[in-house]
Amino acid sequence: MNTHLRFAPEILIRLGEELIPHPDLGVIELVRNAYDADATKAIVQLHNATQAGGTLVVEDDGDGMTAEDIREGFLLIGRSQKSGATDSRSKRRRIGEKGLGRLAALRLGRRVELLSRPRREPGVEHRLVIDWSDYDSVGSVEEVELTVATQATSRKPGTSLTVHQLRQGFDKEQMDRLARAMRLLTGFFNDEDTGFTATLIAPQFDRVSDAVNRSFFDEYEYKLEANLDEEGYASTVLYDWKGRAITRGEHVDIAPDSREGRLQPPLRYQAPAASFELWMFLLDKRSFELRGSKNQFAALRPWLKVVGGVHLFHRGLRVHPYGDPGFDWLDLNLLRARNPQLRPSTNNSIGRVSVDDPDGLLIPKTDRMGFQENAAFIELRDFARGATEWAARERKRIRDGEKLGTPSPAQRPSLAQRPALAPITDRPEAARSSADDRRAWDAAPQPELLTLVPSLPVQRDEAPLPAMRLEHLLYRSLATAGILASAFGRGTAAGSDASEVGRGVNDLVGMATRAARSDGFRVDIVDLNKVVSRALGAVRPSWSDAASLSTNSTGTSRSVSRPRCRIWRRSSSIWPPMP
Repeated sequence: MNTHLRFAPEILIRLGEELIPHPDLGVIELVRNAYDADATKAIVQLHNATQAGGTLVVEDDGDGMTAEDIREGFLLIGRSQKSGATDSRSKRRRIGEKGLGRLAALRLGRRVELLSRPRREPGVEHRLVIDWSDYDSVGSVEEVELTVATQATSRKPGTSLTVHQLRQGFDKEQMDRLARAMRLLTGFFNDEDTGFTATLIAPQFDRVSDAVNRSFFDEYEYKLEANLDEEGYASTVLYDWKGRAITRGEHVDIAPDSREGRLQPPLRYQAPAASFELWMFLLDKRSFELRGSKNQFAALRPWLKVVGGVHLFHRGLRVHPYGDPGFDWLDLNLLRARNPQLRPSTNNSIGRVSVDDPDGLLIPKTDRMGFQENAAFIELRDFARGATEWAARERKRIRDGEKLGTPSPAQRPSLAQRPALAPITDRPEAARSSADDRRAWDAAPQPELLTLVPSLPVQRDEAPLPAMRLEHLLYRSLATAGILASAFGRGTAAGSDASEVGRGVNDLVGMATRAARSDGFRVDIVDLNKVVSRALGAVRPSWSDAASLSTNSTGTSRSVSRPRCRIWRRSSSIWPPMP
C-alpha cells in the first residue's frame, strides 16, 4: 500500500499562533510581504480591534499574485524561491524566507480573505478565503480544499488581505508597539530611499511619527561611521559636532587580536558587507544652547526615548527586535559602566547597522525575533562593537589631550605638512663629518620627544621620532648602569661581605661596558615589559649567587636584602626614557 506523509491540523497551531509572541509582529510580516511584492506603499487599518473579534486590513499597490502564484507560493509553507532574489521589477532584494511568518499572521484571526490583482493580468482579481474552523473537524490538513476564484475588476494592481474575527485585541501597549514598529520599519534617518512607505491608520502612529520627525541628527556631539567591506576588512571615521573628521581607524585598530601578549594581525570578519553609523549626544542643556541649536533641548530626551539605540536594517527594512527598548544587542549600556562620560548608551545615542546580505548569510529565527546567532551574525555584531570600542578610545585620547594642552587630531599637522627628517641612522655620521656640521647640528632646534597616551595601542601612522645625539645615549646608558650597580651594592651590603658586594658591582659594570657600544643605540618604540624582563634576566644570576653565598657551612642561612624596584607597566613606550 502506497501512502504519504500527512499533517494533523494541530500543526497549524504550532506553526501559527506559537511563532508570533506579539500580534504586532504578525502585522509586520504582512507588510514585509507587500515590500517583496514591489509595492510602493502599504496601509494597515484596524477596525474595532481593541478587543477580540475586530478586523485587520493590510492593503498594498504591489504586483499582486496570479492564481498560480497563490497556489505555488502563498499557500506553500516551508519553502521560498524569492529569498534574496533581485528579479523583481524594481530590483529590490526580497526578504521573504519560508512563509512561516505569513502563516502565523494569518492565524491572528479566525477567517482570512485574500484579494489580489496581478499586474501581469490587468482587469482580473483573484479571491481566496480560508476559514480556520474547517480544519477543526478533519484528520489532516490535506483534507480541506481551498478554492481560488477569479473575477473581473477595474481596480489597480495590488493585494488586499483581511483578517476577520481577531483572536485577541490590541490593547494600548500593543498598539504603541505596532505604531512604533510600523513607523521605524522603513527607517527614520531622513536619507533612506527604499521606495516604500508603511502607514498605520491610528492615532498612536501619528504620535510616533510626530516624535520621530523631530530630527536631532545635526545636534550630535560625535558621530561614528564604520564600514565593513566585502572582503571582511573594517574602517572607521570619527566626526566632531562641526562635522569635521577628527580621526580615522583601520582594520587593525578596530579588530585587535591579542595572542600571547603580542599584537597580531587580526583576522577578517566573516560577515556580509555592512555599514555602521552612530550619533552620540551630550545630554547637557548648556552645551546644547552654546552651539546655537534651533531645536529645543527639552525635546531631545523624548526623541531618543522613541528612536534611541542601535537598529539593524536588513535589505532596506528594520529587523525586530534590534533597537527596541530594553534590547541592547551591542551591550552599550554594559560597556558604558566602565566610563560613563565617554561611552554611548541607548539613552544618549542612536545608530543603525545596514546590511544587504546578497548571499543570505543572516538567517531569520523561526519566531521572527531577529536572526539566528550563527557565525555571520556574531561577526557582524563584533564589528559594530569593535567600532564602538575604537570610538570610545579615541574620545578618551582626545579628552586627555585637551587636559594636557596638546592639539587635537584636527589641529595637528598632517604627515605632508611635517618637516622632513633624515633617517636616524644617518644623523650621527653626518654630525661627525666636520666641525662645521657639528656646530650646525648643535645649533639646530631639536624636536621634543613624542608623548604617547598609555591607554592607546601603537597606531600605524606614528609621528617621526626625533634624532638623539650619540653622547646623550651613551651618558644615559652608563648612568642607568651606575645607579643599578649602586643599588645592587647597597642592597646586598647588609647581608654580605665586601668580596660579595664587589663581585656583584663588578658584574654590573661589566654588563654596562659591554652595552656601551655605538651600534647598540637607537631610538625606537619597544615593548617595555619585554625590556624589563630581559633586564631582570641579566641580574638574576648575581642574585642567585648572593643567595647561595648567604648559606653557611652549617646549613643555616641568613637573610639577604635584594634591590627593590617599582615597575610601571604600559603597552608601549619610548626607549631609552627621557629625563
